[in-house]
Amino acid sequence: LNTSIKSLRKPYTVWDYNYDTDTYTDLGIASSRSSITENYAKSIQIYPLLTLEYKKKIGNHSLDALALVETIDYSNEAIEARRYDLVTTDIPYLSAGNQNTQENGSSASESGRKSYVGRLNYNYKNKYFLEGTMRADATGEKFSPDSRWGYFPSVSASWKLSEENFLNNFYALNNLKLRLSYSQTGLDNVGDFRYVTGYNILDSLYLIDGSAGQIIRTNGLPNPNVTWLDNTLYNVGLDGVFWNGKLGFEFDVFYRLTEGIFGTNQRDIPSTFGGTLPQENINNRADRGFDLVINHRNQIGEDFSYDVSANVGWARQKWVDFSETEYTDPDDIRLKQKEGNYTNRNIGYLSDGLLMTQGDIDALTFDQDGDGNSTLVPGDIRYIDLNKDGVLDERDRADIGYGSIPDISFGLNLGVSYKNFSLSTLFQGASLFSMEIGGGARGAFSNGSTPYDYQYEYSWRPDYDNPNVNVNPNAILPRITNTGTSTNNSKSSDFWLLDGTYLRLKSINLNYSLGKDLIDKLGFSSFDIYASGSNLFSFNKLGIYKNTFDPEGPANQDGVTYPIMKTLTLGFKVTL
Repeated sequence: LNTSIKSLRKPYTVWDYNYDTDTYTDLGIASSRSSITENYAKSIQIYPLLTLEYKKKIGNHSLDALALVETIDYSNEAIEARRYDLVTTDIPYLSAGNQNTQENGSSASESGRKSYVGRLNYNYKNKYFLEGTMRADATGEKFSPDSRWGYFPSVSASWKLSEENFLNNFYALNNLKLRLSYSQTGLDNVGDFRYVTGYNILDSLYLIDGSAGQIIRTNGLPNPNVTWLDNTLYNVGLDGVFWNGKLGFEFDVFYRLTEGIFGTNQRDIPSTFGGTLPQENINNRADRGFDLVINHRNQIGEDFSYDVSANVGWARQKWVDFSETEYTDPDDIRLKQKEGNYTNRNIGYLSDGLLMTQGDIDALTFDQDGDGNSTLVPGDIRYIDLNKDGVLDERDRADIGYGSIPDISFGLNLGVSYKNFSLSTLFQGASLFSMEIGGGARGAFSNGSTPYDYQYEYSWRPDYDNPNVNVNPNAILPRITNTGTSTNNSKSSDFWLLDGTYLRLKSINLNYSLGKDLIDKLGFSSFDIYASGSNLFSFNKLGIYKNTFDPEGPANQDGVTYPIMKTLTLGFKVTL
């Protein structure tokens, strides 16, 4: 694959338009230097794949074997040339630029991977099932030759209980299967060539005796032992179908151990070490959770049918081992230590509403601002002195909520059909995660932003004649400042942390199919008229922010993200 890109940059004049006088003012030339840039890149990608499969059935025994070999080779080379101050921009070629301003550069990359996979499936009487898989993976640019290969076995077994004689009398049961599995996979998401000493050639120069020299900087210490990250998954599942498909379920419980996560050794090597530490396979993390799906479908008469499918999943992640500073202070262990703690948590101060009056400030029994409360003014956030030592500091922080990744997700599919009409809906939701209000969404006028309606409506508002008195009976947000927010009000706390729980109507579709007689007269195979909508409404716990922000938006709601769109569609579909 060859690519060639040419970029021409032209100077242009900037004008300012005055609406009152309907006149334009020349503000000058922008991008005053013309330039021409040419890029050329050549990429080669080769993906050979060879598979061999064998199947054999002898009586009640069935055997299925698969062997696979895959190789991936990729290389890329690129060059770039640029010149400024073209004689004329009507000649978009490098030769038209000033050779004294010419620049050039190049880059190259290569990567390779090889995989061998073997799989063996066995079942007896379609009642007992066993599967084993073994794969060997090698990556060319990630690890040294001594640690390049990773070996990842998997095994699973299932037992179809519904085929056993002791369940023959359960006539409502159509299928019941117990599943067990163990599997390992690998991940190599570490920088390239970290096992050898590498250097960066910087754009900046140095002068020695009047001569310019290039600066070369080391990438840090190499680690020849860096290797694959291992994911080990243990899973137990149970599937069931009853009353000829009217009711069904799938239930899984899992535990995943991720070992050898890449990190730097902060525990054994002091921070005063004079070098850039290499990545090592030193951190371990564990996930546990469950997934449940329940289905129900039914036919009532000849014209009416419906189906319902509900699902819910829960998962939580914890650091088993984490290379970090060894903490001895109880508060540091509680607040900073990652090892032994869940990954999805939020640390901050606990708030207690607003300091509505100067009397509230005077009544504080602890030093909230570290300056005898002299910097506090009415309309500031009140915090809680958690350890009651008379001073608000980092030791008063606590777990104030979850992180930004939901621990629980759920959904509901509903479908109804009556004669030629059909209706389908999808609800989805999540819980046990938090959203943080930040940036201009937290402080009006922050970085020159325009205030939101809720900031006008719910902020503490001073009386014109007496600035220490609030005149807004709906005040639940701190005072507005001309720079956004104050040091006191910008602390990370539960005041700005919201419960992200939501349930959304993700999609709804209503369809009508014309009858066969009418379709035949029109000369079509089918004719459907439909109406659909997406993201039409949701239920959430965002309170005063619910009309401004969305739980499916970014974790930090700063007001600069394009919102999720609500759409309505009407149309028809014709098949000739």
